[in-house]
Amino acid sequence: MSDLGKKIKIVGTILCVLFAAASVVMAVRSFGQADIFGGAIWLLFACISTACIYIVFAVSNMASEYTENHKKLRMVVEKAARLEKKLNSLQSSGVDKYSPVNGTVTIGPEQHSGDTMGVTTAMRKALGNDYTKKFNSTGTIEVKAQNDQVGSLSGVFSNEATRTNTMMNSSARNLIEEAFNTTSTDTYHVNVGTNSATKYFYHKNRTIAAGGLHTLALTNSGSVLAFGFGEYGQIEVSGWRDLVQIAAGAYHTIGLKSNGTVLAAGYNGYGQCNVSGWKNICSVAAGTGHTVGLKSDGTCVATGDGTYGQTDVGDWTDIIAISAGNNYTAGLKADGTVVGVGANTDGNWGAAKWGSINMIASGGIHILGLKADGTCVAVGNNSNGQCEVSSWKNVVSIAAGNYHSVGLLSNGKVVSVGYNGYKQCEVSQWTDVIAIAAGRNHTIGLTKYGTLVSTGDNQYGQCSVASAQNLRISE
Repeated sequence: MSDLGKKIKIVGTILCVLFAAASVVMAVRSFGQADIFGGAIWLLFACISTACIYIVFAVSNMASEYTENHKKLRMVVEKAARLEKKLNSLQSSGVDKYSPVNGTVTIGPEQHSGDTMGVTTAMRKALGNDYTKKFNSTGTIEVKAQNDQVGSLSGVFSNEATRTNTMMNSSARNLIEEAFNTTSTDTYHVNVGTNSATKYFYHKNRTIAAGGLHTLALTNSGSVLAFGFGEYGQIEVSGWRDLVQIAAGAYHTIGLKSNGTVLAAGYNGYGQCNVSGWKNICSVAAGTGHTVGLKSDGTCVATGDGTYGQTDVGDWTDIIAISAGNNYTAGLKADGTVVGVGANTDGNWGAAKWGSINMIASGGIHILGLKADGTCVAVGNNSNGQCEVSSWKNVVSIAAGNYHSVGLLSNGKVVSVGYNGYKQCEVSQWTDVIAIAAGRNHTIGLTKYGTLVSTGDNQYGQCSVASAQNLRISE
């Protein structure tokens, strides 16, 4: 019998016996005083007290049963946690829920892509009326275009909305500098459609990607280099040209062209590669079995596995960055808040309470947020400490793998926490890094010299990237 059951039985029995004995004494006294009615009432109380002993025993047994069930449940949870870590060590297999085997889908331990490459690395701050009214009477920001024409901007990330500091007239530049409290040596994207501006620090993240078991890198010529597991054609991208961004899912690859159209290769069992009709796309993200695109008007499109609602992004507006993980999709709005759809098994959507977020990164079943002050927040599954990022400082970019998290510091060094069974967190010696990517169980870094560094699971050659040269380090 459990301790709780014993306590209830002992204490309850003693109280019932004492009350019954006291009632008998009072009954005898009443009868002695010829108070027949009073004596009968006290005898009734004595009988009720005696009967309550049975109730105490019943409650005691229920408490014992509850305690035993609780212990069994705790044992099951602990066993599941041990099993999860054991499965984690087996996650290099090329076969999982999203792998077709002999024309079928194998339902087994779910694998997570850890894809983060749909995430832009911009730092943004909304420009309110206090800023815009300072510039002109129409309440818009005007910039000097490449053809020297001055006009207001309305497209998010469109060619017309992209200006460097040398092309921007001084009034508009001063306006943005005031908003960001920074200097004019950075590159900005301005969008009055969502009343926001973008400051780019490490926008090179768009040029590398780490998927389930493969790695991608964009070259200076706009072509793609691919390494790793390619059974489903996810690394057959040598013919791609004129790309500005790449994203890697579990077994598929997505490429964004400069004209806003999208290419795809790899496993398409859930329709995650059905992107040929997309237009006006400015950013892409690839989850485990789905693909998301951010359009130039701040809305989103998605295709692929929608079992958990991870493709239900049709009503999103004012989105400035997207990220896709395992069975969920996250979006960063112009006001610095986060929205999400899809599975919430481990509490990912606690991110909806965040504010002042400048970047998001979706891992297997956890999500990271980078704040304007260079600190980080995280929610979701923390079984391997992958959410322990609160101590990070001076972070300029983030990436999330299956069960690990990576942060790029302003000095070009890299930090990481989480599962390290494949040494995917051994990044402390890296230097001169300008972009990071985290796959299922490996980590990739792009250096300022246009080369790659890597660590982690290399069973399929996804970390054999030393031959990669002349990679694009700016857009």
